[in-house]
Amino acid sequence: MDVGLDHQRYSTANAEIQVHWLIVAGQLAEEGADEIIQVDLSQVERITSEELSELIRLQLLVRKNGRKLVLKNVEENLRSIFELTRLTRLIEMQ
Repeated sequence: MDVGLDHQRYSTANAEIQVHWLIVAGQLAEEGADEIIQVDLSQVERITSEELSELIRLQLLVRKNGRKLVLKNVEENLRSIFELTRLTRLIEMQ
């Protein structure tokens, strides 16, 4: 299952966009039946420490349920944050 961003609805503030993808991905992790949850981060330019923490919790939930979380289209500035925090070892990125 792919999680994308609804730019029409969530384009007023960057924080709203970031919260949106975390909420949708979290719901899919809890309720979805797909083995792989793919999250498109092409429109996410920054991430807060709180969102990083939520992303880790999401990965743990997905793994606990025998599924896989994949982050797609990760911008270079986010990728460097994920590498610095070593999340690249925990979550697959494409």
